[in-house]
Amino acid sequence: MLPDGFRWQSIYGTGGARDADALAYKGDEVARMSEKVGGGWAALLRYPNGRDVHRTCSSYEAGKAGIVAWAKRHEAALVARCEVREREWLARRGCSTGSPGREGAGQKIPTARRTQHLPSDPPLPD
Repeated sequence: MLPDGFRWQSIYGTGGARDADALAYKGDEVARMSEKVGGGWAALLRYPNGRDVHRTCSSYEAGKAGIVAWAKRHEAALVARCEVREREWLARRGCSTGSPGREGAGQKIPTARRTQHLPSDPPLPD
């Protein structure tokens, strides 16, 4: 079972939308499964400290189960990092989560369809 707020979603972008291969918290990708060139599967784990780690998996199902176990172990840190990233993303766009007197005050941009592709990519707007 997935931790609260986490869900599997399709990977968007140059890889195209396929199966639900990416684990995300409120639309912010934290891990994904990738098919390896030459066959087999690998899990990409996006640690809250910004480090990406690749792990070879014995099967697709084992990889997804491993990602869920990893997310449970690191749930608090992953949630905190995703919330910081969302606030930073809103601030870059001049939005706020409720500060009065600013344009867009109280405007919250939905994150359900926003996914990270690479650590250097900005989040996608809705």
